[in-house]
Amino acid sequence: MKPSVQKIITKLAKEKVELSSIKILKDDAKRMKNGIKELISLRKKMRKVYFDSIDGANTNRAIFKEKAKELGIDPNDIKEFKEYYDIERKLDDAYYAPNN
Repeated sequence: MKPSVQKIITKLAKEKVELSSIKILKDDAKRMKNGIKELISLRKKMRKVYFDSIDGANTNRAIFKEKAKELGIDPNDIKEFKEYYDIERKLDDAYYAPNN
């Protein structure tokens, strides 16, 4: 029994739809893989900016506190010393906050 032309056309159309769906899935997977690479790259850049920004700040603040005390100065009387934790918190918020 020979299949009718209509059956052949229907089958071919169905296979074309299935192949088209597979291509869509492949394109989606490729786009997501590229997204992962870009996010990893951005995360590395964020980490570098964060650590470059804070690098040495805690050490410098501790040294300042020690030297101020040696001179008989309360470090908390120094505006920049007091502002440090607020600035550090803002930096941490910018780096760690999920939705800025």
